Parts: sequence; C-alpha cells; structure tokens
Amino acid sequence: MELVNPMKSSILCFFSATLPLLLLLSASCSKPAAPAPEEPPSRGERDRLMSELHATRKVLLDAIAAVSDEKLKTAAGENQPSPSEAVEALIIRERNLLTAMGGATLSTESTPAEPKDLSPEQRQERARELAAKIANTVTACVDKIGIDGFRVLPNPAGLDGANLSQGFKATRDANIVFVRETNYSLDRRIVKDDACGDMNLATALMLQSALTDKAAELVKAAGAVKATK
Repeated sequence: MELVNPMKSSILCFFSATLPLLLLLSASCSKPAAPAPEEPPSRGERDRLMSELHATRKVLLDAIAAVSDEKLKTAAGENQPSPSEAVEALIIRERNLLTAMGGATLSTESTPAEPKDLSPEQRQERARELAAKIANTVTACVDKIGIDGFRVLPNPAGLDGANLSQGFKATRDANIVFVRETNYSLDRRIVKDDACGDMNLATALMLQSALTDKAAELVKAAGAVKATK
C-alpha cells in the first residue's frame, strides 16, 4: 500500500481546485476587448443632417422645374453628361447609399468623449472643428469624383423633368427617413464609397448633399444657356 505524502496531497488539491479558474482567466485574457456600446445619434445630429438633405433636395427640384425637357437631355459640350444624365447618376447614388447605410459596419473605435467642463464657446468651437473636418473630406471627395461621377454607364435613360423629379424625391426622402429613424451611430457606422473609400455615415450623407448641389449647378447651367438665346 502506497503512503500518501501530506505535502504532495495538498499541492495536488490546490492545483485541482485552481486549474479551472486559471483556464477561465486565460480564456478571458485571450478574447479581444468588446467594442464600446453604440450610441444613437443625438437630436441635434439628426436635425443638422436632415436640414442639409432637405435644403439641397429643394435646390435641385427647383432647378429641374425651371429647365425644359429638351435642355435637360442636351449635353453642354463634348464628353459632358447632360443634366438629365447627371441627375440620374445622383439618383443611383442615392439608392446605393441607402443600401450601404442599411449594411454599415460598426467601427470598433469609440468616438472620443467630449470633455465635461467645456464652456458654451468651447463646445461651439469643437462643433466647428468637426464640421470643418467633414467639409474638407467631402470637398476632396467631390473633386476626386469629378464630372465622370455624373455619368451613367453604359447608357443613360434620358429621363424628362417629371421622371427625374419623381425618382429623386423617392430616393432622397428614403434617406431622410433613414436619418430620422435610425439608431445607428452616425460617427461610428462605416460605409465604403467606390471613389473615396471608407467614411462614416455623417460624412457619406454630407457628400451626397454636396453632389446634389453639383448636379443642380449642371441643371441651372442648361437653363442659363437657354436664357441667353
């Protein structure tokens, strides 16, 4: 009969009792840190974006209404899209953006928290800095997209003013509803733009608004040509 060493027995008991705990701690240490909870957009964020989307929506619809169907379908020059094609390309982007926002991925990086003891002036300055950062990103992306971003390949549909207005209203209104209803973080949810790469939802929506202004300029230019004859 084997004699049991008291010291050996106590060591075995210790390891048998602590091994499950050690394994659990090891497993928890090997897991990646969970991302910070997703914060839905504030009312102010929603209102600012919805105001921008509504404003540029009106600018483009007013421009389309002021130009004849003939001018809408006539390109300003060689290798230039017609105003109709430019608006059609914008409508396609609106639809693609809505799809992309529905499948946006959540960044694992949390948005830096605003310091608590800021004065109203300091808060306004931070808001201006953020707006300027988004504006610079949007401007660079609009320049990169260029006039080729307003083409429809292989062939544009050549829509008249009524159909352009109806199609644009439907897609823009859907994006406005998304902003109003979503619980996605506008800063942390990421979509991929084919021309400009990854950007958060706030920037993607501001980009679409800037491109709307650009399309409106093309439509207004067609009306100006008509007025000079």
